[in-house]
Amino acid sequence: TVTGYKRYRANSLAPDRVNWGRDQRGAMIRVSGADGDPNTHLENRVGESAANPYLYTASQILSGLDGVRLGQEPPAPTDEPYSTDAPTLPKTLAEAAEAFEASAFYRKAIGDEFVDFLVAHKRNEAARYEASELSRVTDPDAVSEWEQREYFDLH
Repeated sequence: TVTGYKRYRANSLAPDRVNWGRDQRGAMIRVSGADGDPNTHLENRVGESAANPYLYTASQILSGLDGVRLGQEPPAPTDEPYSTDAPTLPKTLAEAAEAFEASAFYRKAIGDEFVDFLVAHKRNEAARYEASELSRVTDPDAVSEWEQREYFDLH
């Protein structure tokens, strides 16, 4: 959602780059626990609460399996998730739609028709927000009235 991308800011305890770290809440992937501890687990901190859980989970499984298939190794962990030179995540819904549209991986994994449909849907959402006078808030991190109506209005 438009709102979901507002949290991807440095030092916001949400990731803004592709990285991982041990007990780093600002890292995209957080490893919580210690070597040999059976309670150690991974947290993917990219997802937002309004994300479609089926699409979000499918994207994680597909990309993870592709990494295994390709024999990819993760980079070194970071202790400074907001100051590494790791690639940055999209900063807006429109940027994310553009990256998704250009992804040969997802086009092959889930098909051109689905990618094109989802991109069109998300571009429409981003355009409605940008066209709204309510998107012009003085605090860019604030949730606008448009977002309240779009995402939280139950009428």
